[in-house]
Amino acid sequence: MTESHLLLVNHITETTVSSWLAFLTQTPTMRGTPRAASTIETYARSARAFFSWLVERGTLACSPMSERAFPRTSVPLPDVISPATFEEVMRASFSRKTKAPEAKRTAARDQALLWMLFETGMTVSELCALRLADLDQHAGLLRVRGKGGKERQMPLGATCLSHLRSYVKQMEPTTKRGLSRRHAGGDPLFGSKGRQPLTRNGVTMVFARFRKRAGISNTTMSPQVLRHSFALRYLQAGGNPRGLQELLGYEGMAPVRQYLRWQDQLFHNQK
Repeated sequence: MTESHLLLVNHITETTVSSWLAFLTQTPTMRGTPRAASTIETYARSARAFFSWLVERGTLACSPMSERAFPRTSVPLPDVISPATFEEVMRASFSRKTKAPEAKRTAARDQALLWMLFETGMTVSELCALRLADLDQHAGLLRVRGKGGKERQMPLGATCLSHLRSYVKQMEPTTKRGLSRRHAGGDPLFGSKGRQPLTRNGVTMVFARFRKRAGISNTTMSPQVLRHSFALRYLQAGGNPRGLQELLGYEGMAPVRQYLRWQDQLFHNQK
């Protein structure tokens, strides 16, 4: 602040801070290189902590470091897919009809699986742990077990529920043992040909087949892309951040705050 000829902290104003930050941005380092945005943000955080300490001890009435003056490093936006694009690539991927019973069951399973990830944003681990008993077809609800065995209820959209019902009909057991297990709800909701729960590798193969048929890249369609898409779609529709925390099974609010920052960036980019 010596460039502004300020020697007392109570002479520092928000304008002074803005000028200082502009000076850091426009003036190169002693090596002649420009300062990185992350470096300037680190300086600003230290200054804000110092001013907050001065406020706590009563030296200053308020901090000159406002949120408006505080610089923020731009965080790269995640890859997302819109509902219209998702429906379009789903139609392109599953437009070919097959008469082979096993192929029809696999196609029905894959469609239901992809729609569920798109409409719920759940993780692959949570999806692989689902049992038939977790699905309430009448209420359109799904019981999901997250980290630490914590359970939550997730609502299902009409399209997802329709594909699930079609898929479940094709899961009919062919043996008495299978029928007994089916009535007990012990079958995995998404299983392999041997009725074993689908693994993470199995889900990876589902996405690989889907991307190949639809002619799209890894970044365009993956479980993480569908999770990010769900979260941002929920917030853009006016959803409550706490509600998003519960729906995605987060223990804290840090991941939700990141989605809120991404939402702000998307809003400003659209202006």
